[in-house]
Amino acid sequence: MEGMKSMLKTTLVTIVFVVASCQAPDMMLRNVVEQKVADAGAKDGRITLQCNALVVALGSTVSLPVVQPGLSTPQTQSFTILNNGSTSLTVSGVSLANSTGTGLFTVLTRPGASVAPGGTTTFSIAFDPGTAQGTSTAALSITTNDADHPKFTINLSATADGTAPVGTVSFASGTTVFSSVVVNLVLTGSDSGGGSLAQMQFSNDGATWSTAEPFSTTKNGWSLSSGDGTKTVLMRLMDSVGNVSGSFSSPVVTLDTSVHLGLTDSTGSRTSGTTLTYPVTKAGTTVSTTFTIKNTGVNALNLGTVSLGSQTGGTTFTLGGQPGTTSLTSNQSTTFTVAWTPPNGSSGT
Repeated sequence: MEGMKSMLKTTLVTIVFVVASCQAPDMMLRNVVEQKVADAGAKDGRITLQCNALVVALGSTVSLPVVQPGLSTPQTQSFTILNNGSTSLTVSGVSLANSTGTGLFTVLTRPGASVAPGGTTTFSIAFDPGTAQGTSTAALSITTNDADHPKFTINLSATADGTAPVGTVSFASGTTVFSSVVVNLVLTGSDSGGGSLAQMQFSNDGATWSTAEPFSTTKNGWSLSSGDGTKTVLMRLMDSVGNVSGSFSSPVVTLDTSVHLGLTDSTGSRTSGTTLTYPVTKAGTTVSTTFTIKNTGVNALNLGTVSLGSQTGGTTFTLGGQPGTTSLTSNQSTTFTVAWTPPNGSSGT
């Protein structure tokens, strides 16, 4: 008898600890510990539970993907039961208990009653979030003839997100006047409902929206509506479960694509068609006036030739030369002079 005991073989058992998440398999943590235990000769089935082909540990929590409240069709999640034992695994029940939250978990399809060694069977759970948002939980138990885990229990968690994202849109340059319809935008966004920030759209009028694109903190090359005047840009955001925000408006800016010339002399500013009267001057004496041309717009101002028209009264007006530059950037200025030499006892234009 003692000799027979000494012949008992040992078996390598792998114990797997898993942090399970059916919605993010790449985040699963597996810590495998190997230990040798004596095989007492048990010949019953051995249960291993899988979700999306990943092992789910006893007592762990499986989080279903976040959904919107009011789903017309409940969300479903499939599980697989694998028999790692040497004899058939009898599955006598799948049950849910200890539910919390407003959502409802139900067993949608049930597993087979018997699983051969090395075989599998599947079942599925349905989650109906109802019309309210929030997180719901339940305990899922599988009853089998596994001697070590006759009632294999895990936790289920599901979140209903009905909260739309929020965000802001502004102009990258920080200026309030633009000379070009093409602008760059700076964006912020966040989602607090349980989903994640996913996409963004833009509009100049709130009626026509751009094609949805992945959210980013910048949007370069957006075109304002045509025509000079005040402008705003609208943005709206979508999260990963389909919630769409209202529109968020940028600060009001001005589009000014025209050029602006300002002309001044020692007496003040001049507009087209006004008259500058020179002071009474002794005949034969030359009086000069300096004029300043300034670019008062945001676009480049290109200057042509300054010339004098026809003169009357026998007087003589002469240019003191052309402006010092032919192109002015915004707020840049240049000058030229006009001299007047009156003849005896006359005036002129």
